[in-house]
Amino acid sequence: MGGGPPAMGLKNMHTFDMTIPAGRWVGTEQEARQWVDYFLQTHDLNNGLGLDSETSGLDRKKDKVIVWSLSDINNRICLPAEFIPIFKEPILENPDINFDFTNAKFDAHMFANTGADLSKAGEWRCTIVQSFLKNENNQGRHGLKECIVDHFGRTTPTFQETFGKVPPKKIDKITGLNLNPTVGDLIRRAFTLPTPPTQANLQTPEGIAAFDAAVIAYNEALHKFMSAADYASLDAYNSHTLRMHFDELLTTIPIRSSYSNAKNLRDYYYQTEVPFTKLLWKLERRGITVDRGHLLEQSGPMVKEMEEIQREFNRYTGRMMNLNSTEDIRWFFFDHLKKHPVKMTKGGASGVKKASTDFDTLDTWAGQGDEWAMKLLRYRSIKKTHGTYVEGLQEWLDIYYRIHTTLNQTGAVTMRLSSSEPNLQNIPRPSEDSFKIREAFTHGPRMMLVVADYEQLEMRLMAHFSGDEKMIGAIRDGTDLHCLTVAEMYGIPYDDVMKAKKAEKAVNEGKRVEPLTEREIELLFYRQAAKATGFGIIYGIGGAHLAANLTQELKRVGTEEEGFQLIKKWFGVFPGVKKYIDATKILLWQTGYVETIVGRFRRFGALQGMAKKDSAQAERQAGNAIIQGTASDVAKAAMLLCEADEELNALGARLLLQIHDELIFECPEENVTAVKARVKYLMEHPFGDLQLSVPLPASAGSGHTWATAK
Repeated sequence: MGGGPPAMGLKNMHTFDMTIPAGRWVGTEQEARQWVDYFLQTHDLNNGLGLDSETSGLDRKKDKVIVWSLSDINNRICLPAEFIPIFKEPILENPDINFDFTNAKFDAHMFANTGADLSKAGEWRCTIVQSFLKNENNQGRHGLKECIVDHFGRTTPTFQETFGKVPPKKIDKITGLNLNPTVGDLIRRAFTLPTPPTQANLQTPEGIAAFDAAVIAYNEALHKFMSAADYASLDAYNSHTLRMHFDELLTTIPIRSSYSNAKNLRDYYYQTEVPFTKLLWKLERRGITVDRGHLLEQSGPMVKEMEEIQREFNRYTGRMMNLNSTEDIRWFFFDHLKKHPVKMTKGGASGVKKASTDFDTLDTWAGQGDEWAMKLLRYRSIKKTHGTYVEGLQEWLDIYYRIHTTLNQTGAVTMRLSSSEPNLQNIPRPSEDSFKIREAFTHGPRMMLVVADYEQLEMRLMAHFSGDEKMIGAIRDGTDLHCLTVAEMYGIPYDDVMKAKKAEKAVNEGKRVEPLTEREIELLFYRQAAKATGFGIIYGIGGAHLAANLTQELKRVGTEEEGFQLIKKWFGVFPGVKKYIDATKILLWQTGYVETIVGRFRRFGALQGMAKKDSAQAERQAGNAIIQGTASDVAKAAMLLCEADEELNALGARLLLQIHDELIFECPEENVTAVKARVKYLMEHPFGDLQLSVPLPASAGSGHTWATAK
């Protein structure tokens, strides 16, 4: 329907590009209702509408829409937030209408904060995700303006050009308020319609001059208003046309996978990534409850232990040490203790290289038994935990004591989820955290947490892809893979290694009083080395890197030769893995890419044109890209199944978070047993009836906290 309803709002705005429709400002309720009728007729012409918002800020919990824009291929309009209720039911919450965004979850949060629940609408298509699927390596070029330049060859105005530069915050010491204009302030100013000047006092030269000045000011303000409205509506139009463009591009990229019925990347995108975008928004919206009191309880003991470590250094040196000062620490270890440098710093801006006191250096010394390195590592660990979690998490709590992290759909090239604001992916595991930070994560009233976790997902995926008969057989038989590896590598009876593992568990759980024997400790060292080797191979590391990992895992210095020998022995146990990795490298040289289990690509480019170190790095990354990418596919499929499952919905279960291979749910206490059973089944069958060559077992637990639910 070309042209749209006639004579709506201000005259068509001047646009810098005459090849696209002019923007329109909608300033009255009557005009708004006419546009509702228009878009109800046109939304299906190109299977959706472009939607965008200009907001009071970037806080997904509290900021709101100031103005917003809607577009089809022929018309683009900009409206004030006050007209959202008019569009809410017929357009914004209409399940038959799909929307095109460039940052879908952000805009959906802003609309939700302003009173419209876009999750009730049809599909959300995010051009950032489409661009990522087209070329995941095109970092920094997935944004709307970058894509418009790259794909359409035209530039668009920037925020700063349109609204002005956002000044740094200037906080008032008394009120704590920002005295400088915010993003929202600049947008509100631009969208304030000026009052036309009156023609009074034109009888005097002064009056005429004042009127002329008022006319100039009015015209400037009006121009700024029109430019702002044009800028805003152009984002909606560009998102809409860019989505259609990516639809065409992704259709040309075929998918070959028996675990997906998608014929091309466009099919895959609409089947998986489109619903996943909306699912992630729901998780962000739900959040997870955090016990602030538990965090506060941990602060005292943490500060006390840090102060005691500080006093120990002071007493030993006879001077006041600043454990946060690199120079003080360097003096202590190299001048006072006369330690030999392990490695040098890169030099930074000055270019002057100095002996390093970083984590790897301290960890090496700690592995050699240096008590001061151990103490400083402990101090740094406590300080990081205290700052990042005990203090840091409190800053993100809403009025209901829930944290709403941002889950990044394209945060990694493998499409593994990442988390930010705050980052919950790095919360230490209970076995690694004496201050029990995970115990702070709890449930809402009359609810319980259910935590389900895949067991050795990466190793099982390696078994599937490699087809190694011994690995597959061990997994199917329920054999401990790492104990079997030790037995095969060193000729030690499997039962002996398993007994050592069980002994360690009994000691840790307080079920055994006697300490581990020297032989048990030795066997556990072997098992840990075998485990580090297996996972290192998945990540494509060589002997030198493995030696560094062993130094950290075993708390002793591992040599490069030891690393090479362990890899050689490990491949001797599982030769099918070696053949698979070699075959993957050959395929990578032939095609320049690898594929995950659902046929999603990880592209490296033509290795023939790369420097040797770059092609070697691509070879190392390729195998891991398949495993990590497929782990993402598995978790994503399981999450979508759980969210859509009628049984889980009837039981009141809500998915809250995905952390690596864990899914965290909240459900009514009386339904915990049924929820655990259903979640476990769905996770173990992520692709429905299509099964891998090995099972994907998941364990599900429940409890009042994240820690106890494991």
